[in-house]
Amino acid sequence: MIISSFRCKFFGLLTIELNNINYLFSYRKKEFSSIFNLNNFIFNVIANFKKKRGGFFLEIKSEKKVLAMFSITNVFDEFYELGDLAKINKKLPRLSLAKAINLSCNYIIKKNNKTTIYTYPNHFASKLFLASGFEVFSFYRRNVYLYFFNQFFLLPIQVYLKKIHFYKNYFKQKFFLKKLYVTQTRLRFLGLKVFRKLRHNEKRHNFKVGLGLVYEFKKDKHQGDHFFVFNLKKNDDLYFGFEYSDNSL
Repeated sequence: MIISSFRCKFFGLLTIELNNINYLFSYRKKEFSSIFNLNNFIFNVIANFKKKRGGFFLEIKSEKKVLAMFSITNVFDEFYELGDLAKINKKLPRLSLAKAINLSCNYIIKKNNKTTIYTYPNHFASKLFLASGFEVFSFYRRNVYLYFFNQFFLLPIQVYLKKIHFYKNYFKQKFFLKKLYVTQTRLRFLGLKVFRKLRHNEKRHNFKVGLGLVYEFKKDKHQGDHFFVFNLKKNDDLYFGFEYSDNSL
């Protein structure tokens, strides 16, 4: 279903097409897996999770050619999450993509019983989301745990803004995590696979991991990667478990 259209200086008339989130995993599997470098296992993990969530898949098109795509899925209460953003045609201007995101978010909020959409892109996309009408709600940093045969040991580093930083408050932290159930993500860091905590409704996978990493996400008031919100109407603190979400996939 076409929900909006507008003119782009480079491509002319652009349309925004909305489908159920299942459309992404049924009809765009090949493109989605290629763009995000997903193997079949990780693709199925993402697909099963987002199908359970429910939501929408949006494509920006020029004469039926897909220029960009993203998803907006249910989270909890009145919140949606924007993820899976991919600019397929690199010639699509940033401002045109920003306008498409803005129109899509406004349409979905207006048509559904939700009030806010949030996202946490890499820092290269910060200007895009600011131009789309999102605001910075807070910053976050990643603590890194070494995962070794079900033991989790905190490393003296933090990762944010695509760089590794020494963890200044390292010796004030707990060095070990209690036993966790984890699953593999598509990410690698320092040559090792990155795992994430299982969500409460996920099945445990029968595989053994000798060595890997697990992220723990911490808010920071001053510096870090951006956590963006769209149309936030109240000042309540938002709970966001990054280790359970798109950012970990």
